[in-house]
Amino acid sequence: MFIFLLPSLPRPGPTATPTDPNAPLPSTEAPFTFPDADVLTQAYVNTTNFHVGEMAALMTSVSGAENNFERVSGPFSFAYGVRLNANNKQCLSMVNFVSNTSCIYDPSKCTQGLSFSIWERKNFSLQEFLGARNYLSYPMQYLLSTGGDTDGHPGVALYNQGLFLVALVSTGNMYWKEKVVGSVGNFTWTNIGIRWDPTNGIEGFINDRSVFFKKTGVASTGQTTLNPPEVMIGCHKDATNLDYRYYDTGDLDELAFWERRLADNETVYFLGGYEGEQQNMSPEEFSKLLDSPDSIDLSDPVQQQEAVGALEAMTDPDYNPPVVLTNNTQATSARLRWFNTTVTNIRRVADPDDQPACINIADASKSLDLIGTMSNLMDSNRKEDWSLYLNATGRDALNLCDDLESHFDTIAQSLQCNNVTGFTVIVTKDHANLQMDKIPVQQLASARKPLSTPSYVNPSQLADTWGNRAEKVEVPNKLFSDPRCKTRTINVVSTLYNNYHNILSLPLNLSARVFNAEAKYKLLSRVIGVTLSTDPILLPSGVADPKIPRCNPDPSVLTVYPILVTLLHLDPTVILRKTLFHNDENIVYPSIRHCVWWNPELSGWDKSGCRVFTGADDYTKCSCAQAGKYAILAEEVEPAVLPAEASWMRLLRYVLYGVSALCLLLFILVVAFSGDLKEQFHLMGMTLAGTLLVASLFMVLSDLPSVRDGRHMCTAFGTVLHFLYLCAGAWVAMIGHATFNCITAGIIGGRLGCYGCLSVGITLVSVGLGYTFFLQDLGTDPRCFISFNNFPKLLFFSPQVAFCCVGLFCGVVIFFNMRTASLRNNPGISDYRSFSLGAAVFSIYFSLTWAVGTVTYLQLGLKVDLYPFFQVLNGLMGVVLLLCLGAGSSRFRMVLAGQAKRRREMLLSYARRGSGEDTRRLGSPADQRRLPPTTPPQPPTTPAAPPQAGERSWSNTSLNLN
Repeated sequence: MFIFLLPSLPRPGPTATPTDPNAPLPSTEAPFTFPDADVLTQAYVNTTNFHVGEMAALMTSVSGAENNFERVSGPFSFAYGVRLNANNKQCLSMVNFVSNTSCIYDPSKCTQGLSFSIWERKNFSLQEFLGARNYLSYPMQYLLSTGGDTDGHPGVALYNQGLFLVALVSTGNMYWKEKVVGSVGNFTWTNIGIRWDPTNGIEGFINDRSVFFKKTGVASTGQTTLNPPEVMIGCHKDATNLDYRYYDTGDLDELAFWERRLADNETVYFLGGYEGEQQNMSPEEFSKLLDSPDSIDLSDPVQQQEAVGALEAMTDPDYNPPVVLTNNTQATSARLRWFNTTVTNIRRVADPDDQPACINIADASKSLDLIGTMSNLMDSNRKEDWSLYLNATGRDALNLCDDLESHFDTIAQSLQCNNVTGFTVIVTKDHANLQMDKIPVQQLASARKPLSTPSYVNPSQLADTWGNRAEKVEVPNKLFSDPRCKTRTINVVSTLYNNYHNILSLPLNLSARVFNAEAKYKLLSRVIGVTLSTDPILLPSGVADPKIPRCNPDPSVLTVYPILVTLLHLDPTVILRKTLFHNDENIVYPSIRHCVWWNPELSGWDKSGCRVFTGADDYTKCSCAQAGKYAILAEEVEPAVLPAEASWMRLLRYVLYGVSALCLLLFILVVAFSGDLKEQFHLMGMTLAGTLLVASLFMVLSDLPSVRDGRHMCTAFGTVLHFLYLCAGAWVAMIGHATFNCITAGIIGGRLGCYGCLSVGITLVSVGLGYTFFLQDLGTDPRCFISFNNFPKLLFFSPQVAFCCVGLFCGVVIFFNMRTASLRNNPGISDYRSFSLGAAVFSIYFSLTWAVGTVTYLQLGLKVDLYPFFQVLNGLMGVVLLLCLGAGSSRFRMVLAGQAKRRREMLLSYARRGSGEDTRRLGSPADQRRLPPTTPPQPPTTPAAPPQAGERSWSNTSLNLN
């Protein structure tokens, strides 16, 4: 785009000289700023003698064809202009536009002079720019003509020739003609004003700035005027040659005449109240335009688009009002007044009651540019303005977003008159994105996937501008329960705000009924929103038919098929499990994430109806049962502060865990490969050993940075530790119960399956409850043990304490029953006496270890760090198990020493001395049944033969295998 400007010229006087076409091209200057003016008193309707505003409606085509030209948006507040094309010979004309007594068509009758103006928007070519000096080689293109020329035909004319603008006023016997080069902006609405009288000559103005002047006229031979009087826009003819010629290419609007030469202080009338570039208009002046019944009609799509453009320019982030925010009360008040008026103007333009009842796709797409004003106001430069506005009015930026979203929804419904369906439009600005989808309900219901908005399909300006492809709202396929809604069209309007977190004022406005008033919250995501509506069924009068349902989304359906919202975290590097080793550090990290929606009734954030569906360190996916604006809030808590672990302590516990692992592995292998140990008690011990072996491995691996730094990995390790150590506690309790039954009731087998189901089942219930009620808390512990918060860990420690209590109780009972007569007289039960005693000792040790573990992991506010003591006890768990359940068991010792065969022979010999012969080895299924009480064998009635030399007498040997 090329913009050509002349240096500012002084007001002309008698000594001013005409422009020399052979002079060098003028230099450029800064863009012109329009003077202040009262936009109402300077309007054309209040100052002119003749004015054509709506050219397309008031003038006719010279070709005789109707509407053979294009209507375009005129300068701001001037509605429509016309676009003409010289190649198509397009030109507008108005005959008898004034009476014969008016001097407008014949300047010789203008005793007080004559003034006229028109608005032009022209696109100059590069060739015209490069050939500016050879302007005579370019055709004349008339903007305006009443038939005047240099041949003596009275009238006025205004035309372009190359880059030169030429103005002419002829009285017949004399004419005044002057030209200027490069004064019209390229494809920019420019006002061209001309004032003239015989004494002072002709003077030209561009946007109320004088650009040329010529006082002396040139004599000519008088000719007749056009009869009847005729004014032409886009071409020229005279009384001698009535052929239309010299057609123009460009946009034209607002033809105005004054039957006098405008005074120096009246040249602003050329502008008709226009304030120039829209960003130079103040909110107060714009508000006056909205109040004026003859100025802006917001129900007209074109005028609404002009208002939107003015607001977007007015709210430019780089523009600051002419006040400075200081401690001065008056300056603060002035800035607040400026911002408040700006927001009020936006709300008035967005008022649904002023929207067009019917709109086409092109106009709808342009009206959606109002999102640009919200984008501008969400710039970080506006944070102080929003703070002042919130304190004064109690309204947040999202309240204005509510008004805009209602406006966009109304635009979507206004497309109904044109039977628009399957329509999608996307508008992306620096800090806001808008997408409108209009689709049949049946099409949405039959789709395989939910409707995802906004779209990131290439080409996507959103993806290119923001570098974002993840944040979205997934609208379910089913929204209505009433079958009559299936034939309707649904409007889905989504908005995404990029910078709200940088302009909001803290503390956040939260619903007191669902949020903890003492907690601190921060916004962790952008704000995304969606509105859902259906086109109403209209009566002939234009109002909605009350007999047909409005078909708003059914809340009960949304409860079953919720809206899914995916939002990225603004700070994806936030670590929810950060270990601090210095007590003087007081850093706050977000811990608990909440899915929230903006409740317009409360003007605040509300989490009722929304819940966390899933998430990770860098995003959260929400499930919500209502449409609205959504965000992620983080509840801030103090970070996990843990004392530093000495290097020697870490090395020590690694050694202990390693030794225990070898002991546990030895116990498992001996039991697994020995047929004599395949009975209930040692199998239960082997299962317990295997559980503790895997648990110890995960406890050591949980120290790895790769585990602790990843939320998912930390959660997984915490879940495994939860399951394994709780399952180990359950097996301790089951072993205690089994040995208790053995000692007190003589039951030594048959319940291994039941014990296994109970141990695993109770453990799985505990883990499942954690995922059900404390999903967001899992993986937050710096050491990756379930969670840093106490409540999720109580699901582990409560049953673990119960298991330890069962084991301790059974152990105490066993201690007090080890020397009873039934044990001494029952050789089968006496065989398990050593294992029961070892199990009781191990139960005490296991309970002591996890008593310390409970105090270690629960946040009880103790000043003593018991973590090293717990790790030493837990690290020795495998050694203690091997000593108690392995070395403490006579059967295990004999198998380990290779004496299993001798032991079986001893038991077999003892059994043969009883009621019958038993050739089955120890550990057979028969050994797992309840043994009946037996009496010691009676001595034989006949004396036995004396033993041979070297043979041991079993009759005099006590059968004590323990």
